[in-house]
Amino acid sequence: MRERIASREKNIKISDSGKRFSYVVVNDDPRYKKDGSKSTRKGDYKEFSEIAKEFNMKINIGHYLEQTVGMCAHFINEDNMFLLLLSDKIMQIKDSDIREKWIDKYFQKKAKNWLIKYIKSFQ
Repeated sequence: MRERIASREKNIKISDSGKRFSYVVVNDDPRYKKDGSKSTRKGDYKEFSEIAKEFNMKINIGHYLEQTVGMCAHFINEDNMFLLLLSDKIMQIKDSDIREKWIDKYFQKKAKNWLIKYIKSFQ
């Protein structure tokens, strides 16, 4: 998006300062910094929603899932497929605070993977 604005492409209508605009995070070709290294900043992968739709760019589903997994994980984790057995390594951790932290990480990872597979099944 930044490059499009800088090059002043004709098909981009930039809203006035302070006005809202729609954008999406896309899975596009790798973006590079001025020094030639690959950029990992999400901001470098933002694109105006109209442009992304016009050029049929793929949306980075993972980015959006990361934002919602925390909310959804508690509902998803109620399913028996996510239950931990008492024999699992995580359950053997003596310190309850550390154990709860690792259990939460485990659930978040499992829920995210499940959500990604579920959403991709519709594509």
